[in-house]
Amino acid sequence: MSIINDAIKKARKESVINNEKLPPIIVKEEKTSAVSPKPSEIRWTVIVIASLVFIISLLGSIVLYSYISKINIASSPSIRDKKDFFSKDYLSSIEFERVLELNGIVYGPEEQWAIINNRIVRQGDPLLDGKLTLIAKDFVRIEKDNGEEFTLDLR
Repeated sequence: MSIINDAIKKARKESVINNEKLPPIIVKEEKTSAVSPKPSEIRWTVIVIASLVFIISLLGSIVLYSYISKINIASSPSIRDKKDFFSKDYLSSIEFERVLELNGIVYGPEEQWAIINNRIVRQGDPLLDGKLTLIAKDFVRIEKDNGEEFTLDLR
């Protein structure tokens, strides 16, 4: 405001020299009473906000994890449940293929292994109500105790 006051005074002096009479101008200097926050207050504000964001994101991830876990548990029954279900001996071939999942095959010149329902099995091993009769490069054949044969393909 002092620059403005200096300019007004200079203009008045020039007007007196030029014999011009200017009306009086009253300039009030306004003092701003805005209090700037202290650096320590800014630091604590940032720490509190960052902590709240971290806590909220942590709680959100816990809720999301529990929701996803419930979906996975509900959609895929355990191997034990599948075994009890299969032992009732009323599965059709379509249901049989849904109960057993061929996860992988290790096919070598001397030995072959299959991974069925995340369990490693070999040819001749018992599997639920039957046994594994053949392991090929891209499928396995299972024979139930009642003589039915089923083929599981790698997907």
